[in-house]
Amino acid sequence: MTSQFAILVVLSLAQPPIPNGPQPQFAIVRSFDKALGQATLLQIQAVSEVVPEKAIVNGQEVTRNVIRQVLRTVETQFSVEKGTILDTAGKKVPAAEVSKRLKVGATVLVASQQPDPLYLRVVLPETLILITSPMPVPLPKLPPPKT
Repeated sequence: MTSQFAILVVLSLAQPPIPNGPQPQFAIVRSFDKALGQATLLQIQAVSEVVPEKAIVNGQEVTRNVIRQVLRTVETQFSVEKGTILDTAGKKVPAAEVSKRLKVGATVLVASQQPDPLYLRVVLPETLILITSPMPVPLPKLPPPKT
């Protein structure tokens, strides 16, 4: 019994870390208007689409509509004034530096909150992170329920 418990503890310690929070999305800067502080981003997103599909039912060919997930390139706008821009270290990037670093064709991350550092291991250190909404206030940790 003790050896089984020890094996479970060792196996649980060997598990890779799991990132907290939602993963950021990659986007490409299509254009950046410095005067307006507005960036146009291209992102690939899964969109539901109704597609006609032919099938054979009871020996006859019929056409029915099915819903499929299709990848589409979607254009979105990001306002530098309304959003927050961070570097991969989690520091806020000043507006003057944003206009130098946010170039057409650059890959950026788009997130609703600061991404977990585990997600940032795959991007270059100079990658900018565009936060699309205010960062939520972390909830206080509650004590475990009494049993």
